[in-house]
Amino acid sequence: MDSTRLFIFESDGLPVGQARVDVTGAGIGEISISLDPSARGRGLGAELIGRATARAGQELGLKAVLARIKGTNVASRRAFVAAGYVDETATGEEDEGIVVLRWSRPAA
Repeated sequence: MDSTRLFIFESDGLPVGQARVDVTGAGIGEISISLDPSARGRGLGAELIGRATARAGQELGLKAVLARIKGTNVASRRAFVAAGYVDETATGEEDEGIVVLRWSRPAA
């Protein structure tokens, strides 16, 4: 089953980040990312998230992609929001230190 996409993100010809999107249910995926510390603070995280989400969404036929991040990771939260994700943290999840953000495929 085709259920994962892994993307390497480059800046100035050098790899600076990666994103992995896994199918977790019917039309639903989950993303995880990592960005090299030298690439942080330049908006590259949001670009990586946006590109990986759009491409994985198309290639894997996803209607939505979730991101689960630590509530204290303000920079990551900001990057996901800048990439079009919205906060969907359920009651109790944030108490456990987890924030859930969701990207949904725009209506055609």
